[in-house]
Amino acid sequence: MNKLKTVEDIAKKELQALRENVEKSKGKAIVLVHPFYYQKEKEIKVSEELIKKSKFPVIILEESEEIPLLKQRLQKLKIHSPLILPTVSNTPNLKAKGVKAIVNWFFPARKLISILSTAGVKRVFVGGMETRKKPNLSVFMHEKKQLPANRKPSANTVSDGCAGLVYEKLIKSKKFDAIRLIPNTVFPDKPKYKLKTPKVKPKKPKLKPKLR
Repeated sequence: MNKLKTVEDIAKKELQALRENVEKSKGKAIVLVHPFYYQKEKEIKVSEELIKKSKFPVIILEESEEIPLLKQRLQKLKIHSPLILPTVSNTPNLKAKGVKAIVNWFFPARKLISILSTAGVKRVFVGGMETRKKPNLSVFMHEKKQLPANRKPSANTVSDGCAGLVYEKLIKSKKFDAIRLIPNTVFPDKPKYKLKTPKVKPKKPKLKPKLR
């Protein structure tokens, strides 16, 4: 098994498969950022089921040193389809050759945006960990446009933490038609708005995510 240390190590056939799957999903894709960072049973179960059942292509951002464990988890669940992108430890920064571990978010965000846009992604559903709230005008204005006129998003929006930063950077890029959070896959802070997102509700005895 080839070691996936940087984004340059991703096989061209995997990127081609992503493009083909995005075309089949009509431009929709799911991006999960460090989905198993916290051992929170509910969010983990939902994320596992989402990856397993999703009709949309799934891209997972994972710390490079944790990728072997992630692959073991996916193999145990008989999941083989997600595209895995390596990140620097404790950050959502994509790990690239010639780029120092402590970097400005500009370059890694640009690389992630390039991978998604080149694949034809138009609508992005973001989940994972961590998500933290803080005042952020760009995210506030984005969410305001998605809500009915009589509703306003909270001044403190999800825009920090690894998953929160990815959400923010995708919004600021203005490269996509829609960016949504998947509330029951993010932790610890969850968005207060109620937008049309992939519905992933754990059911007993089985977990059946419903994606629209």
